[in-house]
Amino acid sequence: MMRDGGVSKVGVFVNLSGGGGPDGLALDTDGGLIVAQPGLGILRFSSRGLLTHFVEVPEGSSASNIAFVAPDSREMVVTDSANSRILKLEMPYGGVAGDI
Repeated sequence: MMRDGGVSKVGVFVNLSGGGGPDGLALDTDGGLIVAQPGLGILRFSSRGLLTHFVEVPEGSSASNIAFVAPDSREMVVTDSANSRILKLEMPYGGVAGDI
């Protein structure tokens, strides 16, 4: 980051493959990025871009939108777009307030 707050170089944080590509995103209190990957599940990456957790969703489900139920809560809700339902799961860290 530059002294004036600008950015001098940018790059790809993480590159995911798959038919639908990543969908919902969330941040956690440890600086991690949580990604809903339709057809696969929920992926959590460290602040350095390393995969630290994978949460498999039930077979036939498709994770799309994700959100923590409240700031600092470890409970996350996931939209299962294939079955028109909401899934609940526990994440290793709490969520941060606000949207990405």
